[in-house]
Amino acid sequence: MAEAFAAMLQRPSRLFLTALGVAVGIASLVATVGLTATASAQIGTDFNALLATQVGVGGANGNAVFPSRAESVVNALPGVRASGVWYVADENVNIGNSGIAFMYKPVQSRLVAAGPGYLAADDLTVIGDPIGPVFQSSGAPVADIGIGLGRQLGLDSHDLPTAIYADGRVITVIGLIDRAPSDPAALASIVVPESAARRMWGETGANSQSMIIRTNPGAAQVVSAEVATAIDPTDPTAFVASAPPNPSTFRAQIQGNVSSLFLGLAVVALAVGGIGIANMTLVAVLERTAEIGLRRAIGAKRRHILLQFVFESGLTGFLGGITGACIGVMVTVGVAYSKTWAVTLPSWLIPSAPIIGFLVGILAGLYPALRAASVEPVEALRR
Repeated sequence: MAEAFAAMLQRPSRLFLTALGVAVGIASLVATVGLTATASAQIGTDFNALLATQVGVGGANGNAVFPSRAESVVNALPGVRASGVWYVADENVNIGNSGIAFMYKPVQSRLVAAGPGYLAADDLTVIGDPIGPVFQSSGAPVADIGIGLGRQLGLDSHDLPTAIYADGRVITVIGLIDRAPSDPAALASIVVPESAARRMWGETGANSQSMIIRTNPGAAQVVSAEVATAIDPTDPTAFVASAPPNPSTFRAQIQGNVSSLFLGLAVVALAVGGIGIANMTLVAVLERTAEIGLRRAIGAKRRHILLQFVFESGLTGFLGGITGACIGVMVTVGVAYSKTWAVTLPSWLIPSAPIIGFLVGILAGLYPALRAASVEPVEALRR
C-alpha cells in the first residue's frame, strides 16, 4: 500500500486524468440513479389527481346512446362524486357576438351538448351561472363558453349575460369557463344543455355520446369495472369504461424505462474509464520496468509486484469513485433545484460509488499487474 501511494503521488497529473475517466462513469451512474429516483418520487407527488379520479365511458362499437337515467344510476355507485353525459354537436360552429360579426367575421368553435352533471364531472369552474339542471329541463337556449372563446369574442364576466349568434341561432351566454384542468379544450368551446342542443341542432352527434365520471381518490378502478353493468344491466358489453393507470404502476414503468436507458449509458462510461485505467497502468508498467527489476532483485516476489499495481489501479478507481459521486450528487441536486423537486437519493447509492470505482480499477489494472509481475529481474536491469 505504501509503495502504491508513493507511486501514485509521483505522477499527480496522470493520476488526475486517469481517475477522471472513472469519475465520469461514476458521476453518470450516480446522476442517473439519483435523477430517476427523484423524478419517480415527483411522479408520485405530482400525478394529476384529477386524471387519477376520472373515468371515461363510451360505446363498445364507437357509438353510444346513454339512457336518460344513466347519470342518476352512475351517481349512486360507491365512490362516484359526479357523472355527466356529453357529445359534440358540431366540431366547427360559427359564432359571433352580433349578427354582423357572425356574418362577416365569425369565430369557429366546438359545440358541446352536455348533460346535467357534465360541468361537475369534468371539474369545470364557471364564472357566472352554470348550465345546471334548471336550464337542462327547460331547454332554454343558454350556454357557458370557454374563457378563451370569450376573449376571441371580446367578452368578459362584466358582459354576462349576453347574446351571441351560433350558426344564426341566438344563444344567451350566462357563464365563462375559466378553469378546465383535465380538459383544456373546454376553454375554447361552447357548452349548451343537451335539451337545447337537440331542439336547435337536431340529433347531430347524439348517437356518439360519452360519459365522464369523477370519482373519489382510489375508486377509479373499481368504478370502471362496475359502471357498464350499472348503465345497462341487460347488455353490459354495450359500453366500455377506461380508467387511468395506477400511479404506482405508472411510476414504476417510467422508472424502469428511464433507468434501463441511462444505466446502460453509465455502464458504457464506466467501461471507458476502466479502459483508461488499464491503459495508463500498462504504460506505467513499461516506464517502470527498471524499477520493477530492481525491486525483484532485492527480494520482492511476484505477488508483491502484482499487489502493488493492483492497489495503484484500485486506488485510482477509488478516487475516481469519490469524485464521481460528488459530481453526480451535485448534478442531481442542481436539476432538482431547477425543477423545484425534492431530492430523492437511495441510501446505498453514495457509499457504493467509491466501492464500484475501486472494483473497476482492480479489474482494469489486473492485466497490467500480471504483466509487471512476469518481468524477470535480469532482463529488466539490462534495459
